[in-house]
Amino acid sequence: STSGQALVSGVNVTADARTNALIIAGSEESVALTMLLVAELDRQPASEFTEVKVFKLEHADAGRMAGLVEQVFAEQPAGAPGVAGARTYVTRLRIAREKDRPLSGKIARSHPTLVVRADAPANLLVVVARTDLMAIVVEMVKQMDVPGAGALNVVRLYPLKNADATRMAQVIGGLYTGANANLIRPEDRPTITIDTRTNTMVVASSEKTYAVIDALLRKLDSKLPIDLRDIRLVQLVNADAASLAPTLQQMMDARVQRQQSLGVGDAEALRMIIVPDARSNYLIVGGSAEGHKLVADLAKRLDDAPPALSGQIQLIALTNANAGTLGLTLTNLFNQRYAAARTPEVARQRPIILPDLRTNLLLVAANQDDSRVIKALVGKLDSKPVNPAVELVVIPMKHNDAGAVGPMIQRVFADRLQAMTPPGQQVAPQDVVSVEAEGLSNALVISASKDNLVMIRALLAKVDVAPPTETGVVRMYPLKHADVSRVASMLQSLVSQGLYKP
Repeated sequence: STSGQALVSGVNVTADARTNALIIAGSEESVALTMLLVAELDRQPASEFTEVKVFKLEHADAGRMAGLVEQVFAEQPAGAPGVAGARTYVTRLRIAREKDRPLSGKIARSHPTLVVRADAPANLLVVVARTDLMAIVVEMVKQMDVPGAGALNVVRLYPLKNADATRMAQVIGGLYTGANANLIRPEDRPTITIDTRTNTMVVASSEKTYAVIDALLRKLDSKLPIDLRDIRLVQLVNADAASLAPTLQQMMDARVQRQQSLGVGDAEALRMIIVPDARSNYLIVGGSAEGHKLVADLAKRLDDAPPALSGQIQLIALTNANAGTLGLTLTNLFNQRYAAARTPEVARQRPIILPDLRTNLLLVAANQDDSRVIKALVGKLDSKPVNPAVELVVIPMKHNDAGAVGPMIQRVFADRLQAMTPPGQQVAPQDVVSVEAEGLSNALVISASKDNLVMIRALLAKVDVAPPTETGVVRMYPLKHADVSRVASMLQSLVSQGLYKP
């Protein structure tokens, strides 16, 4: 028959993509049968449009949903003859709009039967399908996008090596709160529990959230040297930064030691560095944000606390120093120190120091900080001077007369001091030289500084020498009542025995 001959005879078919035409070559019967098949396949589709629809999934995961839709509506088997041609149609794209007419393309093009893509960040599902197929896809997505669809009920443990688990949980929780919280699926909101003993986060959430947490921990759970951590300034108004800094540093170090004794793995991250700046009265604080907040809060409370007096009046007994001199020195010191007080409240804390000359005591009224400073200064100043500025010495004269040499040295150093002192300035007390002659022992009692004593000794070494015999001094003493022979014999006896030195 004719149909049998057409099926037996061969036919050659070539496609012209430019004109979308088929070129058929063969016997008349084969060509006729091929034309019937082409006419059957090349019918007008039920719709001239290919629909485009975007699904905003509330519960299900867009990535998993895209793979599932493609598997359900895929042509099977994929490599069967003729399937590739049936997968594409020449249609126009059309997308529906909520409050307006659908928007469609003007030119028909070749489009696949089904295209499914997922936008993971926005959890959107984009589907391109024929009109008859789109209705089925819409119903399927609607039935699968139900509460609990994206939850995997998987719990993960995140042991942290460097970061603090509590602070990290706050960072991750902050990503899923705020203005964009209503755009996040409930399944993507993590449930986080902290195990402080092992510094571990226990998280229950979806795979999408786990991917975000993994990316964050790769960056944030890294070792950061303490010198690269945040550094802030804490201003003090009343308290002294130099006195307060050691107290706060000791407390923060004790906090780290306690965490280490409890076995907390991230205890070292709590360490803080507190350095005072005496010039500006600021505390320079380096460390974590949590530590900054704790140090700033403690510093503010201590700075606002009123100063406490260490008793109404303290009595400080002096052993070596003079109460009047030392009291005046300390008063001048603290007057200059409080002259630059920043507030009247600080100026009113200036210590009161009064000397009691009768008992050689200092009466002191001061706050605790100043009391410690005063006691430390008194402990250093109330001691025997190892190297005093002015020394008191006795220098015996061997040959010369102390009564004649003493006034001479006094005049020489008085003139020298006057020449050394600039006009209009007072004489320095340590440069004053005082010389007194002691006639009984023929010695000089000298009060002078060490430098002046060196010069006086050098001068006396040149003055106190025995006069030569040929140029000795000859004097005549006429006697009125005593016998000359007896007086001469007595004087010679005294000189020879060394009991008298002229």
